Amino acid sequence: MSVLEKKHAIPILIALYKAKSFEKGNIYQLTLKKLLGHKSESIKHRLTELKNEGFIDYESVAEFQHKEYIWLTPKGKHVAEKLVEIEEILNAN
Repeated sequence: MSVLEKKHAIPILIALYKAKSFEKGNIYQLTLKKLLGHKSESIKHRLTELKNEGFIDYESVAEFQHKEYIWLTPKGKHVAEKLVEIEEILNAN
C-alpha cells in the first residue's frame, strides 16, 4: 500500500502546500498538527512514512527541544500541487 493511501497522508501534503512550506521556509510540526486537528502520534507516524518515501523532510530545531521543522521536497510539492488542483475541481460549483 502506498503511503498516499494511508490516513492523514494527503491532508498533510495539502496543508504543507497551502502553508507554502516549500518557499517561505518551514512549518513547525506542532503547527501542522493544529492545522489538521489530529493527535500527535498518528501524525508523527505518517510524517515518518512520508519522509521515507521522499515527499517531505524535517529536522529538529537545535535551540528548542521537541520542535521540528517540516517542508515539502520537490517531489512532495509536485504531488501536493496536483492534489490541490483535484481538491479545487471537486469543490467547484
